[in-house]
Amino acid sequence: MSESNSSPASLHVSALRVWPLKSAAGVDVARVVVEPAGLAGDRRWLVIDDDGRMLTQREHPRLATLVVTAFDDGALGLPWGTATRPPEIARRRVDVTVWKDTFSAWCADDGHHAALSAWLGRRARLVHLGAPGARPVDASWLDGGDANGATDNHANGESHARHVVGFADGYPVLVVNAASVRAVADAAGVDVPLDRWRANIVVDGAPAWAEDGWSVLRLGDIELRLVKPCVRCVVTTTDQRRGVVAGNEPLATLARLRRSAHPRLHGVTFGMNAVVVRVGAVAIDDPVVVVATRPPWPLRT
Repeated sequence: MSESNSSPASLHVSALRVWPLKSAAGVDVARVVVEPAGLAGDRRWLVIDDDGRMLTQREHPRLATLVVTAFDDGALGLPWGTATRPPEIARRRVDVTVWKDTFSAWCADDGHHAALSAWLGRRARLVHLGAPGARPVDASWLDGGDANGATDNHANGESHARHVVGFADGYPVLVVNAASVRAVADAAGVDVPLDRWRANIVVDGAPAWAEDGWSVLRLGDIELRLVKPCVRCVVTTTDQRRGVVAGNEPLATLARLRRSAHPRLHGVTFGMNAVVVRVGAVAIDDPVVVVATRPPWPLRT
């Protein structure tokens, strides 16, 4: 990996989005505080089944149409009322499973379980993360080398224990390059709205696919380390306004352009998973500095 500390003069943050309830609609913000577990309020609520397993758009695309409001105190505004963070004295702990990770969360009031079940058309429960930090990221990628086996020297001496994630799939922040969004839409010949990518931070002003070689970014007060490309799934084909799968794009195009050749990374990729190296605030139009680069991740031809 090489130190860069240079970027195109126009490289900047063009969009910020918080996803308060995993798989529900997102909330655009102009400025946000970034914590070790990601953007404040991001994916701090989750829908689960009776066994504690997460329920997402993968099985229930209608979740995309569930419009929510995030409040500063951690409460979640829903169509049927406001779910507050359970007071400590009344908290009911439940084990939840997000992919291979099982950890504790806190149940919302029973009334929200009933309303959510009626809205979704199946039994479901609403849970809150509580104090972030119970779920560490997959540390196997934190020391992992780049595509050519080189070690990410920027990670040397960095404490893995501080890298945590909430209910997001694997890492606290997802960064996408706006030029790459446009490149996929052009190649697919159809519009691929930004909300299909479920990103937290959108960066503009760089060429398409420049993010493949980024290792460390400084944005506003914060610093992010881009750990690995994000493997994409059927959620990218879901019309986020109607809550239905709308064909095979952009996955079909990604299968042509972005199929991973990394021995540990399987599938098609778009955007970069990141961990938070320095907390702080970031706002739209903040300049973005590429602090460090690495050889691009390999793709199948």
